[in-house]
Amino acid sequence: STRPDIVFQHTPKPLAVIPDSVGISVIDLSSREALKHEDENYVTFLSKLTQRLLAEGKSVYLYSFCKAEGDETTIDRILAELKHPNLKAVKYDGDIDKFLQFFGSMEAIYTTRFHAMILGFVYNRIVIPIIYSKKMTQVLDDIKFCGSIIPIENISQQDISKCVNYMRTYDYVLPDSIREESKGMFGDFDKFLST
Repeated sequence: STRPDIVFQHTPKPLAVIPDSVGISVIDLSSREALKHEDENYVTFLSKLTQRLLAEGKSVYLYSFCKAEGDETTIDRILAELKHPNLKAVKYDGDIDKFLQFFGSMEAIYTTRFHAMILGFVYNRIVIPIIYSKKMTQVLDDIKFCGSIIPIENISQQDISKCVNYMRTYDYVLPDSIREESKGMFGDFDKFLST
């Protein structure tokens, strides 16, 4: 099989977008010392966001990039609250091509995981970062991101309608110069996913 980082060496194959699809990339805050005080609020926020998106007729896909870091635990907590035919969990199981192809087909992505954010930009999707680290902020500055962001600090005070609207007002495109610079930035995909 191809080396995992190959996926970033080229502009990815243009993928057909699944109409009205929204991906939500989650992490587990309960295991992160600096963030665990926001854990309940974060899961509540994601549940409310998911509910609103479903009510608007979107198909929502909850993405686990890293089971070992608890992504699936967070998804299970959301699914315990919400049952809906248009709500599904997508768990990375080692089949990179299948996982990326599906992820790259989302119309919009609300992303907590750093690498889901990068992938969203690589695939030219609507990306709404849910910011939990300086690393994310730094990259967004570097790529001159002008879209909206959702900070994890005080996430319970976010206006859900506004957060849904960020998709509609989005107009950022990753500049080609940055795409070029990022070649070779990603090594082993599994390691890449877990950071």
